Amino acid sequence: MNLLFMTRKLLQAFAFFTVCVFLFTACKKQKEDDSIPSDGAVKECNDAQSLWDNALKMAEDALDQNGQMTSTKVSSSKILGCTQAVLKQSISEGNFIGMITIDFGTSYRNTCFDGKTRRGQLIVKYTGRYRDNNTVVQITTNNYYVNNAKIEGRRTVRNIGNSVYNVVDSGLDGKGYSKVTAIDGKITTWKSARTRTWSEGTSTPLDFNDDVYIINGNGDGMSSAGDVYTAKAHNIKLKFACYAVHMYTPVSGVLTIQSSSGLRFIDYGVGDCDRTALFTSVTGKTYVLNL
Repeated sequence: MNLLFMTRKLLQAFAFFTVCVFLFTACKKQKEDDSIPSDGAVKECNDAQSLWDNALKMAEDALDQNGQMTSTKVSSSKILGCTQAVLKQSISEGNFIGMITIDFGTSYRNTCFDGKTRRGQLIVKYTGRYRDNNTVVQITTNNYYVNNAKIEGRRTVRNIGNSVYNVVDSGLDGKGYSKVTAIDGKITTWKSARTRTWSEGTSTPLDFNDDVYIINGNGDGMSSAGDVYTAKAHNIKLKFACYAVHMYTPVSGVLTIQSSSGLRFIDYGVGDCDRTALFTSVTGKTYVLNL
């Protein structure tokens, strides 16, 4: 009788253990299935876009501080809250008449409002005031690092009128690819040609906080893992009201990335100031992405 009782208990214990193992395995598999798949091309493409958009915002702030945005200076711009020195000088270099050096120093001294640390310089040259038709603004890096990643390249912005700007990201010489070198030595490249339309806030040019820009255009690059990709911006919206609360990511629009691995999407949302987006992988599954 005791033997039968013990056998029954052992069978019950084994059955319980089997169920637990099954549930643990199922939960673990579900957790793994829900995790965001590693996709270097998507991350590095998004990062490159963000790095250059932030560089342009800092250049706009520096131009504003020096009276080169409009005919009226607005002195409230903060250059992302970074510790830096700004030096303006006149130059005669082709059509460029002025140059502003945004100098973050040679060592990291503080964290900017976007949560990143910077060192090195951004060199901003201009042919006239930023808001004037046909003005060209050129932003070139000089030993410029963001979070220990070295960014080498140039962004050229041309005001073509009707509140539309042509924006080209390229190498240091204005050709080829810009480059990001991570602290481990891995390199990713990026270039793009886009339009940047000033869609809201045009009637209040002295108030940056109500400005909204819509970005469309194409880019391409190669991830640090060697994945060659093309990218397309579909009505990506930048809302400067979000910048005022230190949110420096797009608020809506879609970025598509195509490579030999397949087609992926980043959907930046419906206009809210946040740091999340929806990432659709090559399998068609959607994940919440923290930017």
